[in-house]
Order: sequence, then C-alpha cells, then structure tokens
Amino acid sequence: MTCAQIAEFLTDFIDEELPDAVHADFVAHMVICPDCQRYLDSFRKTIELGRGAYDPIDPIKEVADIPELLVQAILRARES
Repeated sequence: MTCAQIAEFLTDFIDEELPDAVHADFVAHMVICPDCQRYLDSFRKTIELGRGAYDPIDPIKEVADIPELLVQAILRARES
C-alpha cells in the first residue's frame, strides 16, 4: 500500500470499516511509515477537536476555570 492509498482509506480505517485484506495492508504500511503514522495521529486529533467544538458549554465549569484575580481585574476595569 502507498502513502496516497493510506490517505484514501483513512476514514474507513478509523471507522473500522476496511475489509480484512485491506486492513492488513494498511496496518503493514503504518508500521513502516512514520509519515503516515503522523498523518493518522493528526487526522484523529482533528476529528477529536471537531467533535469538541460542538459540545455544549457547561457554564458552571467555564466560570469555575476562570481565575478569581482575573475576574476581579475585569470587574474593576469595567467600573472605570
């Protein structure tokens, strides 16, 4: 399998939808190709970030993550 073919089959690999023979060729190529390993890792991270972009925001958690000193500084600046 070539690097170009890896890119072609990437989504099906992640979704675990490759036929067994193609899956074996895909994995064999991934073992020997650091460029494709990085590409797969990047692709997975992109999917994860994309999914995270649509997660509903928990306002309580968001507020809890803001440092109190920052909140106070913003409130003082608004008063000026």
